[in-house]
Amino acid sequence: RESEVYAQGLFIQDSDIANDHNYQRGMNRLLEARLMFENIDFKDRVTGRDSFLARDLFVLIYDAHFALRHVFDLSTVYDGFPMPEGGDTTNRLFRANEPNGHVREALVQLQGELEKYLEAAGTNLAGEGNPDERSNGLEAVRQSLLLLEPIQVAMSFQIGQCVDLNEDDVCPFLGEQESLELQLALMDLVAQLFNAADQGVFVRNAQKMLTLAVRFRVEVDLLRVERECGPFSPYPLAARAQQGTMEQLLDLGQDDAALLFYIAPERRCLAIEQYNECAVPAYNRIREEIEHLSLFPYPEQCTGLGGVNEPQEIIPAMPPIPGRPVFTELSLLFDISLAYSMGWDISDPQVLAQYFPERTWEEMNRDHRDQRFNISDYNLAAMQFNHDRIDYDQDGLYGSVEIDCILINGMNLSVSNPNTQGQADGDLDCDGDGIPNLAEVEMALNPNTADDGILDTDQDGMSNYQEWYWTQQGLNFDIRDPSDARGDADQDGIINTLEVQANMDPTNPNDAQGDFDQDGLTNLQEVNNGLNPQDPADADLDPDQDGLSSREEITRNRNPLVADCVDDPVELNGRDDNALTARNLTPELDDPSILSIAEPLRVSFDQGIICDAENQFDSDWYRFRVPQQGVRVIAKVNSSDLAINLKLFDAQQGAIEQSITQYQDELIAMPRGQLAPGEYLLRVQREGNHAALSAYTLELSLIPPSLPCPVDPYEGANDNDQFNRAAPLPLEGIREGATWICSSERIRGDWYAIPVMNHDLTVHIGFSPTSDGLLALSAITTDFDYIESVEVNKTGQCLTIKASQGGAGELVYLNVTASNIFADGDDRVDYTLQVVQSNLDQALRGACDLFNQGLYLDHQWPQLTLGN
Repeated sequence: RESEVYAQGLFIQDSDIANDHNYQRGMNRLLEARLMFENIDFKDRVTGRDSFLARDLFVLIYDAHFALRHVFDLSTVYDGFPMPEGGDTTNRLFRANEPNGHVREALVQLQGELEKYLEAAGTNLAGEGNPDERSNGLEAVRQSLLLLEPIQVAMSFQIGQCVDLNEDDVCPFLGEQESLELQLALMDLVAQLFNAADQGVFVRNAQKMLTLAVRFRVEVDLLRVERECGPFSPYPLAARAQQGTMEQLLDLGQDDAALLFYIAPERRCLAIEQYNECAVPAYNRIREEIEHLSLFPYPEQCTGLGGVNEPQEIIPAMPPIPGRPVFTELSLLFDISLAYSMGWDISDPQVLAQYFPERTWEEMNRDHRDQRFNISDYNLAAMQFNHDRIDYDQDGLYGSVEIDCILINGMNLSVSNPNTQGQADGDLDCDGDGIPNLAEVEMALNPNTADDGILDTDQDGMSNYQEWYWTQQGLNFDIRDPSDARGDADQDGIINTLEVQANMDPTNPNDAQGDFDQDGLTNLQEVNNGLNPQDPADADLDPDQDGLSSREEITRNRNPLVADCVDDPVELNGRDDNALTARNLTPELDDPSILSIAEPLRVSFDQGIICDAENQFDSDWYRFRVPQQGVRVIAKVNSSDLAINLKLFDAQQGAIEQSITQYQDELIAMPRGQLAPGEYLLRVQREGNHAALSAYTLELSLIPPSLPCPVDPYEGANDNDQFNRAAPLPLEGIREGATWICSSERIRGDWYAIPVMNHDLTVHIGFSPTSDGLLALSAITTDFDYIESVEVNKTGQCLTIKASQGGAGELVYLNVTASNIFADGDDRVDYTLQVVQSNLDQALRGACDLFNQGLYLDHQWPQLTLGN
């Protein structure tokens, strides 16, 4: 009744909302609920065997309530806080202040609602009062309010970028580090609202609003970083790909999946990595005279995620060999002037100590061509003070560079004439390292020392001079971006850095197939296998001492520098150690004209072997293609080696998802719509201490949307939707993602049977409640001991089973049912089923928190104790 009255009030307020899809959805749900409730036998059925109808009724009203509230939610009123389109980056950032104000307004609204929740419970943010003991989630609401305070402060700053600041200027915009901290605080707020929802606080509309708000703020940060680091730098590209995934999930209506994706560890780690590896060096490089940004510490959860294995040392934006410190001290200039005018010979230590006890000869002696104090020291000091910090002649060189550049005739470059010797000062090469002065300044090198030309600032295998030289030949190299070394400019199969190191031409595609040393191996074969294309003798050596010469190994497509493992027969005829040589799992889909599949495609590869030789690291790569939108992708590795790890990447090797390395089955289950059509990569490798040999089986399932709903692999010949036809599960458990419930079986659901012997069990199902459907999980014994997990506002259900002590074991039946199924095109609810052995004496919650990705930590999951 309350929801119906609320809906009526909305219509009176604005009759045009009758065309709003949220209003229509809410009214349809209310109508379904009313018809169910007023059914003549509802009371008899709900108090009998059909008690699930009460749950179904609540779900309908719950969904109606939030759909109706969403009609006038500020995220709806302001059309989802869109980022302004069109114009350059500066213009777009300026215009973004309007939606930023709308986001702030929505956050104020959220803050007010959370404060009213505490007030209604008889308490406040400080914990004062006598709260109603029936009120749930009070601490989670308080924590959310505490997070909102710094978020509101950060959001109050205007959006923009300060690019031409002097030392004492104050930037009115939010700084780089503050912007990162805002992103992380929003992630924490999202996680805290999940925690509040877990405890019964209805925050679904707030979560929807936050999803759109964080999408807007991420776009703001992306534009800022793309402007400073370039849109095609590795980290902005990876962040843009993640933003695309989030956009795609929102377009498909999968708000809960979008939020979970946003707060995933990979997302947090990439935000920090992007700041440390891209924003910080770019910021510091163009602000040499202002206090530099420092690195943001990586949290422990970033280990092994997103390419972050440990905090990485930043590539300095200052020259690797700094020049003379800029002369800015007025009192020092006065002392030098006084010493000269008084005729004091301060090159004498005793005279210097007498008149200037606080000074050193090193700072008073400005002309280092001699060790005497004379007029040249005074003149040079005055010139340095007046010109060090500015480019008076507008030739691109600061005065400090020009003053210290001594020409053949003993004179320095002119600070007032851009063409000191009739040639542009920037085109001269003061230090003789082969790089012109202006180019060195632009590269943040020191034009007055030759040693930085042979340095390799970004440690990519090419010297600074080599990178500059090949940039003049048309390539796009950056001495502070190691990723350019991995490219292959001439597409000849040899990456840039290897061609440069081998004295080849990275712009000539024909030299790869040549044979410089006439040893029968092409330059391509030698360079890519660590050999010297100029040395005919190294082809017949055996550097890895595995009994095969380099020539023999290259012929077999093996690595001559890595000892081979003869127990891996698959790789003896071609390695799959990197993305370029990935083994194709779906060759039947390689034809680009194949735009869809009608039936599930399942591939099994049972010859997988990880073979780690001494001090070597083996990995196997596979590729597959998703031909259409809405495909559910399931990848699973089975191995007795519990350290085997499975990871999913996009075609550009951007990490998407990884498995949990501690079970015999490693599982990655991607919801429908989360992977757009295109090519993807899987990597299998061993984590931690290496073993000599680890065998595994890899299974891949591509499950398209289809009507009518087909049976899943566990239905069997007689299906498994009845207690007496339960699908048997193995004793050690199972991790499976190719499972679903069709609408026709939602009440009976799927039944499974598993013997519980001497090990406790954790049982978990994962699903998407707001975009696919809501599932419940229950367990029952042959003695009819029964528990169930039927939470309505979570993305998973979990329960634990305590094995009987010293007993002979007992058969337990598991039942998965659906209370509702939304129309997402396939008339079913997909879910992952994970049944794993646990030790409930050591971990009371089993693996529930692990499978819920750290959410719902305050929820008490039910436990079934056998043998009572």
